Amino acid sequence: MQPPDFAALDSDRLGNTARFAGKTIALAITGSIAAYKSLDLIRALQREGAKAVHVLLTPSATQFV
Repeated sequence: MQPPDFAALDSDRLGNTARFAGKTIALAITGSIAAYKSLDLIRALQREGAKAVHVLLTPSATQFV
């Protein structure tokens, strides 16, 4: 399974408003190597206009981030 292409979230190629403008997002991060990629996802969501990104970490995730 291919990981999501977070770079695709970096810009709106169609000139539309940001996809997540004004949205509040909750992101749960578990203890795996994917926790590193979650930081890229958070940045991309913020660039796309997310008002807030609340992060929930499991104790295992704190060892990766």
